[in-house]
Amino acid sequence: MNLQRLFEKQRELKEKIDYEGIDKYEKLTLAFIVEMGECANDWRGFKYWSRNTEPKETLLEEYVDGLHFALEKGIELLDSEEIMMLPSYSNMAIEKKRNVTEQFKMIILAAIQLEVLREESSSYLDEEYTVFLEVFLGLGEMLGFTWEQIERGYLDKNKVNHARQESGY
Repeated sequence: MNLQRLFEKQRELKEKIDYEGIDKYEKLTLAFIVEMGECANDWRGFKYWSRNTEPKETLLEEYVDGLHFALEKGIELLDSEEIMMLPSYSNMAIEKKRNVTEQFKMIILAAIQLEVLREESSSYLDEEYTVFLEVFLGLGEMLGFTWEQIERGYLDKNKVNHARQESGY
């Protein structure tokens, strides 16, 4: 997976959306959390009350929707040089919890923690963002996706998102 390429694609989409309201980062964090909820809903593994715990076909699409917001969080928090300094996927210490349910909770917690650190003007944002990304990428692995599937899914959905912006979505 070429993370730098994905950051560039996300930057292009961000420029097309062109929203700069003072509440942008708050909305971005909530959008990410909502996407993680949709992803968990499609995964279905936490639904102890349901006999049907098979993931839905749209699970990858929901995961890459989250990836769009995860990348945008990086673009909002870090400057271009810091993004270039992020480890490549092959050099990341992908973080995995004991099960997928814990991983979902950890990624939501990490997203909120990034917002708190941003508000405090923390000097550790690059390190914390790396951890956030490692937890997010760990979730993708735990859901059974290959990096090729994730990258292809992201690029396909990115095209859809560009088309939506052009049509006034």
